[in-house]
Amino acid sequence: MIDFSTGKYLAAILVCHSILSILFFSRFRIISLLNPFVTAQVVLMSIFGLRPLVMRYPTDFEFYGLDSLTGFNRAVAAGLIASLSLSIGFFFAKPYVREVSEKEFYLKKDIVMRARMISIILMILWVILMIVIGGTNVLTLLSQGRSEALNLSFVGVPVLLQALPASSFIIFSVSLLVLGRSERISTANSIELVTLFVLTATPSALVGDRRIIVPMTISLLFVVFQNRRDLRLGVFGFLGFLVIGLILIIYPFVRSSGARAGVNLPTATYQFFQENGLVEVVHNFLVKNDTEMFNFVSFLMAQMGNEFKFGYGRGTIIDIFREALPSSLSASHTWSDMILTKMFGGGCGSGLCPVPSLVGVLFYDMGFLGVVVGFILVGFFARKYDALLSSSSGLKLISAFTFGGYCAVIVRGSSIAMIWIALNVIIVSYLGHKLVFGKIDPDHKSVMKQ
Repeated sequence: MIDFSTGKYLAAILVCHSILSILFFSRFRIISLLNPFVTAQVVLMSIFGLRPLVMRYPTDFEFYGLDSLTGFNRAVAAGLIASLSLSIGFFFAKPYVREVSEKEFYLKKDIVMRARMISIILMILWVILMIVIGGTNVLTLLSQGRSEALNLSFVGVPVLLQALPASSFIIFSVSLLVLGRSERISTANSIELVTLFVLTATPSALVGDRRIIVPMTISLLFVVFQNRRDLRLGVFGFLGFLVIGLILIIYPFVRSSGARAGVNLPTATYQFFQENGLVEVVHNFLVKNDTEMFNFVSFLMAQMGNEFKFGYGRGTIIDIFREALPSSLSASHTWSDMILTKMFGGGCGSGLCPVPSLVGVLFYDMGFLGVVVGFILVGFFARKYDALLSSSSGLKLISAFTFGGYCAVIVRGSSIAMIWIALNVIIVSYLGHKLVFGKIDPDHKSVMKQ
């Protein structure tokens, strides 16, 4: 019989470390709670800390008929290593020396107007292209939730097109970020931002696609609170975060058209919460598909190095390049598909498609060393995140803002696919950003330390 006590003990350490490191860094400041360091720690704590602690029954350990018991203790250890490496990368990174373009502080306010126009144009373009590719009823299908008919409508739709709504939002958000460096964002601009968020997030919200909703929500909150950096999380703020979290947890259970019983998404979400209650909703999150990445990693722990070979770069760097190629042009399957084929007899497009989390991707590519190096780099980026958003421009600013929002879904989900989606959002956003700002060629730069 397998002894899980070591794993449970390590999981408790992970939870304590994540909570303490988050509190030490954020001190309950709302703007700090939106940092990639915090969102990544929350994801790791949920998957590799809280889930192992509440796993008790045989159904909690089920993983599509595969063994997720043998590697339990090592899977928790991998999560703990990731959490500690994240903290090492964050707290030991050198202070960021930033170059501030003085001209950016004196750009005319018409950047907001131009950003608004480009964002609206992109959304109109997205609607037109979706109707052209998916048919005239594609918007109706979207409003009804996930269905087979909707999936067929999205066949062949490039990721670049799917990135248009998120890019539309980011272009306008970045214009307010830059404007907010020299003055407080007006109430009218904040209302515009929230309105644009609703418009651009709605397509993803209707089908419960958290790959877009989560990054956009984090980005929205960062822009809203950028001029209130010392504002701390109070009772109402905590309740607000709790409501947002519960909605995101419930989405997978009500996003399909069959699960809504003919009602709209907000009503279905409320009814699900009413029927199950807070405790059951949170328990479902911790023992079902939302955190099943733990079971995936637990399975890998018993297999890698034996029947399953390590990727040594093929599961990370090479797979990112393969994501850019149409399947018809790709000479071979991605490394993640090869892993899934060994597990289930087919890749992600052929049926079962569980996701391994960033811990799993780094482990099946380069073992524990990959987990350490990968999360140190994530921590390093998180340390620079706030300074990059408050001082950088152009592609650097767009990339930092986008990856900061996407960090949580990259750490949690199919990491390489999420990185590829984020890169598409960056491409479209940067092109729009260039139209908004033009070419900034500062006369001089001042140097400050973060």
